[in-house]
Amino acid sequence: MATFFTRWTGVVANTTAAEKYDAPVEPAESNNQELEKEPTTAVGAEWILIEEPVGFFFPEMKMQRQLLELDQVRHVLHYAKYKRVMRIHDISLITSVEEIDRDGTRRWWMTIQDPRMLQVWVVHFPSLERIRAWVDLLRSVIFATGSRAFVSDVVLAT
Repeated sequence: MATFFTRWTGVVANTTAAEKYDAPVEPAESNNQELEKEPTTAVGAEWILIEEPVGFFFPEMKMQRQLLELDQVRHVLHYAKYKRVMRIHDISLITSVEEIDRDGTRRWWMTIQDPRMLQVWVVHFPSLERIRAWVDLLRSVIFATGSRAFVSDVVLAT
């Protein structure tokens, strides 16, 4: 393999894996503060915790880590590899809540309701910035698709 690279590039640098990662890599023309900040925009796919009913005779709500995806081409919001799907036009209400417990811990969650398929998803987010980014994304997609869903801002619940 080294002869292949020598023939096409002329020089092969024999470096070990330790040498490659010893030197700190500085980003070119970027601010370190920007790298430390959490992204404020949602791209339509994120690993988050979703509460879903588990069990047949005595179902209970259990939180599971799922990849929530917004497929704008098919106009659906889905997770679990399309096992759980909501059409954008069928969503009627999206509520977002910032909850503060007695001990001062904060939790952020969102409910997404689909009355046609009788679904309610409870989606938990790691931070206020992430839930706001998803609210903005869902609001813009619902407006662009002409859906009649109501998307609320983040409400503080104590």
